[in-house]
Amino acid sequence: MNCNYTYPTGHQIMKAFWIQTNIKDKYVEPLDLSEDPEYSQRLQYLGDKQQSCTIRLSHVTQKDSHKYCFRFITDKPDGKWTGYPGVTLTVTDLQVEAPERVTEGHNVSLTCKSRCTLTDRATFIWYRNSQPLTERRDGNNQLLLQSVRREDAGRYSCALHGHSYISPDARLSVTFHRGAARNVIAIVTASGGS
Repeated sequence: MNCNYTYPTGHQIMKAFWIQTNIKDKYVEPLDLSEDPEYSQRLQYLGDKQQSCTIRLSHVTQKDSHKYCFRFITDKPDGKWTGYPGVTLTVTDLQVEAPERVTEGHNVSLTCKSRCTLTDRATFIWYRNSQPLTERRDGNNQLLLQSVRREDAGRYSCALHGHSYISPDARLSVTFHRGAARNVIAIVTASGGS
């Protein structure tokens, strides 16, 4: 998150840090996120003690969705400021979308969806039964299964290359109907597991 700040002349910055804005008691000193075990290994302060307050938060998950504020403390007794209203970070996860049914021999397209705006260079990785389908890794967020067969059954998920988050599974089931062994229907349903 890019950030710049100014402060009154005659003050020297002693500490510059980021906080979550869920503190209700104004008499409680907010916790520096770089000292919080939930953030300390993932938060990198890229700013300085002059005007930049930029940070990088890695391995972001939905539980990181909060409002964050920059805070600095100067060498003066009343020299504490917080950059309200702050920045709201909204983290959305990837979801696999697929048609409800497909018949054996037909094509089916699964789509890796995100509510975030992704760059044109975003690369997707597809998984079946938690194993990467490496031949399917490309810039396209769709996985096309041609002439669906029994072997295509399984749990499908997707991820962005270079990121640790993998979408929840979408199950592709292949069912046979009695008396019509060649008529196979694939049904895709979302499951809660990731």
